[in-house]
Amino acid sequence: MNLEWVSKASICDKLPIFEDLKVIPFNNQHETKWAVMPKCKEENILVTLGVGHDTTAEERLNRTIPNTKFYGADPIIEPNRQMYSAFGKFFPFAIGKEPGFTKFRVLPNQSQKTRKYVYQDVTTIPFVYFLHDILKLQKIDFAWIDIEGGEFEFLEKIHNDVQFCQFNIEVHSRFAPAGAQVFHDFIFRVLEEQKYVFLQSMHTGGGVHRMFFLNVQDKECLAKYFNNY
Repeated sequence: MNLEWVSKASICDKLPIFEDLKVIPFNNQHETKWAVMPKCKEENILVTLGVGHDTTAEERLNRTIPNTKFYGADPIIEPNRQMYSAFGKFFPFAIGKEPGFTKFRVLPNQSQKTRKYVYQDVTTIPFVYFLHDILKLQKIDFAWIDIEGGEFEFLEKIHNDVQFCQFNIEVHSRFAPAGAQVFHDFIFRVLEEQKYVFLQSMHTGGGVHRMFFLNVQDKECLAKYFNNY
């Protein structure tokens, strides 16, 4: 994959209009999530797909904007359930495209220290069904997605089937080689439709990218996070 776009896209991070938004880092033990703070006191919703034995960033956001409801999903129950339930609602399954059993790359409980991932068949719930039918959510303020290659199953659904005001995603074509084309098509559609802008692009290793997306089209998102614009 041509990686020149990563450095070129980083120029946008320094544009005055985006610097004025004050994109804030929320660090966990192994990576950084990004967020723009709401300009009002309405309730906020954060959905974590892939807890990964680490809720440091969620805990910090909870302290920063405490009127936030948290929903997290991960097929590895412990310690994720115990950690996430301290401040939110935890769901013990993977998120994908179809219901059933899917082979996912996961971090088992016994691998907390070594961070050794393995492939396991896990219970899978469809992405849109989880958000709309289980959580009963039509709009999500913050979505943090890091599911080790499973994201390619529903990436195209982010365009129109769900409404995120902002989301962080880590894409893993390294572990799902066919996903490179899915990611390519997703990014070009983002550029064409101009619903989202992406910032904080980072290439963290062979076939792994992190990005932060902002919804600049939805009127409610604009009013809540960009009221000066």
